[in-house]
Amino acid sequence: LVGGEMGMYRYDIATRKLGFVEMSEFAVTPDIARESSSMVFTVDQTTSGIFRFTPPAMPGGTVGKERVLASSGSEMMPSISPDGRTLAFMSDRGSRLEMWLGEPANPDNARAIESFMPVPRHSAVWSADGSRLLVVGMNGHQQALYEIEVQSDRAQLLPVPAPSPIYAAYTEDPTRLLVGSDSGEGRLRVVLY
Repeated sequence: LVGGEMGMYRYDIATRKLGFVEMSEFAVTPDIARESSSMVFTVDQTTSGIFRFTPPAMPGGTVGKERVLASSGSEMMPSISPDGRTLAFMSDRGSRLEMWLGEPANPDNARAIESFMPVPRHSAVWSADGSRLLVVGMNGHQQALYEIEVQSDRAQLLPVPAPSPIYAAYTEDPTRLLVGSDSGEGRLRVVLY
């Protein structure tokens, strides 16, 4: 991940320049031979989806399974709104990782929140009334906290002084947030803002 773009990069030690390597597939886990001009890598073609499971009608019956939102990409980190009508999730269906909002009852209306790149570490956290979401995303090369207004699909960077937020949650007081951040040396801390 460089500058918000995921892909394969080449670093030239002599010139100290970083260059993007054009590839038709998404390559991961590269390894370069020490005494040969050879490189191997894995082409990641895995996909993941969000499914709904229905318990069996009677003991020993079949558990029903259906994909909630059809997609050509991978969906992850689902978070359902308090009223159960809206699903927030991360997906690469648009060729880059984005935050999406969709309605399981109306799957064709899923929409991307395109103004930032989410960090797929924790699911989005809903406000109690379902009007807003807290999501950690990238702001340049730094993790930052964003709040999404569901009605307008607008993401706003929140000015929390946490050096590297990794999680956030609403409190009963709408003017206060709990923010978990990396305080250095592998230690996490939670601060009430």
